[in-house]
Amino acid sequence: ELSERWAVLQCGEYGMVLQTSNWGKTWRRVLSPTPNHLYGIYGNVMWRPETGRQSVYAWAVGAQGVIISNAGHDARGGNWTFQPSCTSDDLHDVMMAGAEGFAVGDFGAMCYTTSGGDVWNTDFEAFITPGIHLLGLDFDGTGAEGDWPPAGLWAVGTKGDAPKGHMMNGASVCCSFASNSVGWVVASRRQLLYTDDGGLSWTGQAHPFSSKEGAEVHDIEAVSELDAWAVGDWGTVLRTENGGATWLDVSSKYMNHLYGISLLTRAYAFV
Repeated sequence: ELSERWAVLQCGEYGMVLQTSNWGKTWRRVLSPTPNHLYGIYGNVMWRPETGRQSVYAWAVGAQGVIISNAGHDARGGNWTFQPSCTSDDLHDVMMAGAEGFAVGDFGAMCYTTSGGDVWNTDFEAFITPGIHLLGLDFDGTGAEGDWPPAGLWAVGTKGDAPKGHMMNGASVCCSFASNSVGWVVASRRQLLYTDDGGLSWTGQAHPFSSKEGAEVHDIEAVSELDAWAVGDWGTVLRTENGGATWLDVSSKYMNHLYGISLLTRAYAFV
């Protein structure tokens, strides 16, 4: 039943979108309308009253401000179409809560929608410091349902030259928050920063990758205020169960560089 109602989506270079509906046993390439590199993707499964079944709603963003969506067309994640973007600068991440969401990117690009992406606006860009390139964002879940803009929106990035291919050194590249107080940021591709006071202060956390020359951490996901996972080069998978006081190396047998992690449940994760 789960394999019929859930879909996992991944995106990549030259408009690539991959989809699985059987927990990764097989993957298929979904027809994408764009040749642009895609840097961020977000999707969820929602009930469609008009069809009486579950459907996958998904959005992907990328180079030159491209935004594409499947608009909940079917449970296989197909039929992707362009949405009108609010910027021509690269977009690096997107998150949605129902029909409301944000996409962020280079030169302080911050697009938001309240219509599932039919219209993307830029009103919040006035609050972004000039020269900031936004690479990642997260909701910490503290906002009341229906609030807009939502409370608990976090965005991280870098100053200076625009990132090239989502790979700029010195950037705070992603973040994940378990609550409005506790969260992690991957900074400079090697450092894990931790806050337990809502970002008023940050501390670095040592991890098994800290001492490996040239090794980089690429993504992190918080499950709770104590439990979090991170992935990086050479198949490295790190886990903490005590809020980052110690990080354990639970790496896979594969030596490929790992650029993202998504935990669907406490038992199922994709990297």
